[in-house]
Amino acid sequence: SWVVADGVYGIIIGLFSAKYQITKRHFRKKEIGLFNVVQIIANVIAWIGVAPTLDILLMDKAPSFAYLQGVMACSTNVIVVAVLGTLLNYIYSVTFTGE
Repeated sequence: SWVVADGVYGIIIGLFSAKYQITKRHFRKKEIGLFNVVQIIANVIAWIGVAPTLDILLMDKAPSFAYLQGVMACSTNVIVVAVLGTLLNYIYSVTFTGE
């Protein structure tokens, strides 16, 4: 179930990849803000919606445990992606030599 949620997260982030303008050296305040709004929404959908629900349906986990686990995973992922993801995307955008 968590693999499915990971895929959902990746799809959501990927749907907005052209808007981040990383390869055009424009990953600045507006794009950083958009990236972080999208990653927060994607994390909530994947880790508070999809993963716990599938854990409950497929593995008969207790709902309180499954959703608590999802909230903790979501919170941690949001912080890590906001810091490391933003930093790595910014560095990539200023060093990209393609096109």
